[in-house]
Amino acid sequence: SWSISAEWFAYLTFPLFAWAALALKDRPLVAVALAVAFLTGLYAAFQSLAGFSLTQATIQWGALRIVPCFALGCALHALWRARPAQNRPAALAGAAISGAVVLAAAAGGAPDALIVIALGALIFFLARMAQAGSEVLGQRPLVYLGEISYSVYMICVPWKIVFVNGASKILQLNDEHLPLWLWLVFLAGVVPLAAASYHLIEKPARDRMKLWADAWSARRPSAARA
Repeated sequence: SWSISAEWFAYLTFPLFAWAALALKDRPLVAVALAVAFLTGLYAAFQSLAGFSLTQATIQWGALRIVPCFALGCALHALWRARPAQNRPAALAGAAISGAVVLAAAAGGAPDALIVIALGALIFFLARMAQAGSEVLGQRPLVYLGEISYSVYMICVPWKIVFVNGASKILQLNDEHLPLWLWLVFLAGVVPLAAASYHLIEKPARDRMKLWADAWSARRPSAARA
């Protein structure tokens, strides 16, 4: 429910984001700079007022959390469209550097805002790799991970709640400071769970909805003739 409500909030406010993106379409670097400043400021303000990071406010404040990330995504998309990638090695280097920054920031306990910005940069450079003709992300295992990515998104939070609570009780650990190897186990568990969700729930439901849509479309001409 938190996920769908947050997405719906983004859809409802999309005209505002679209207006801002169109207003700055000729100045995409300014758009990115403003989005980064907005994200950094909002994260700092929320931390100061609530006493915990906006990243941890997923369920309680999902609609608020999506705003800075959506703004950053719109700005990065504008930059990606305005300046098509021509240099494949440069895009690969940008992705590698961004990925390294994400890992270093997470391991070093950097502010969440920095990690989110670095993740945005990683996604941007991965998109530039594809734009420049790279087929690295076209490998079959990676394409499959893309297919189940929405199930990953939907299953991640409930799996985290179950895993962290279970690990903390079994191993008598503080759930805020689980060792790195446990987080790796958590990440490894997300993929098979998401695959099961995709094949047992998401894909059958999608196929059934397509059948309903086809049946509804087939009945419309008959109704029109009647």
